Amino acid sequence: MAEAGNGEDPGTLSANDTLRIHNVGGPQISPDGEWILYTVATRDLRDEDLARSTHLWRVGVDGEGNRQLTHGESSSGAPRWFPSGDKFAFTRTADDKSQVWAMYTDGGEAWQVTDHAEGVSTYRISPDGMKILFTSRDAETDEQKRRKKQGDDAVVI
Repeated sequence: MAEAGNGEDPGTLSANDTLRIHNVGGPQISPDGEWILYTVATRDLRDEDLARSTHLWRVGVDGEGNRQLTHGESSSGAPRWFPSGDKFAFTRTADDKSQVWAMYTDGGEAWQVTDHAEGVSTYRISPDGMKILFTSRDAETDEQKRRKKQGDDAVVI
């Protein structure tokens, strides 16, 4: 009899097997209805902490032309099409802060759109594609930073 999770029994899913599952999400259909942007999150099984990274992919609505668009250690997510359909925006996280980036639909290098000190929480592209609205936390004041550094940042409820 095969032991659970050793790969011999195809009907048994072990905890280690679940770490190899790619999580797909965030589908966004292009304005012309021809393409879909989506995210794929994976774990690095060679990393001691099993680091997770998310990248953007694009596929035709017919299932053809599947292509990874973002790479590297920084995670990317929250894809949104510009109304023209020739480019899209997404968030890229570095140093625990997300910023909005943009890239042309056919690929190439991405460029940074926002540079907010506290990072971007959510965002939307205006209907004319000329503006990006985003939400973010307020930056800490100098007084808050000083109190935090001295350990005097207790919150009384």
